[in-house]
Amino acid sequence: MSLATDPTNGPLVGLRTTTGKSLVKKNSLSAGWVEESASSNAFSVATSALSGPFLGLLSSENHALVKRGTLYGEWTDLFGGISSVSIAG
Repeated sequence: MSLATDPTNGPLVGLRTTTGKSLVKKNSLSAGWVEESASSNAFSVATSALSGPFLGLLSSENHALVKRGTLYGEWTDLFGGISSVSIAG
């Protein structure tokens, strides 16, 4: 699980389930979960008042994927053949 917050966007919570799903919720801890991936090896979140959510995912194919600004945007594939991912806002 990873947690982040900023004064503009509020809390951002990301987690990876035991089955590999990556889930995130934004703005309220009682908000619904958004499924970001059905199969991942790692998941990390950050946020900033200027850019909003910043999500990092290690895919099941060991590619580093990122998205910024929205939970519903497209993933950008940065690099393959990696073993971990970490995000800072």
